[in-house]
Amino acid sequence: MNVLENMLAYIGPGIGIGGLVLLLGFVAAGLFLVYAFAILPLQMRRRRQRDESKPPLDQGD
Repeated sequence: MNVLENMLAYIGPGIGIGGLVLLLGFVAAGLFLVYAFAILPLQMRRRRQRDESKPPLDQGD
């Protein structure tokens, strides 16, 4: 519990557990937005380029 107390003391007195939970929520939302609008489109673009460079599979009749 000492680590949590040190974190709260570093952030500032009076923020409380509710403020810490709110802060963690903002951090989680920010990470999600970075993933959704920066990392995921790059992965999709890379995957699309890789799929277009491969020849289509032979569809045997």
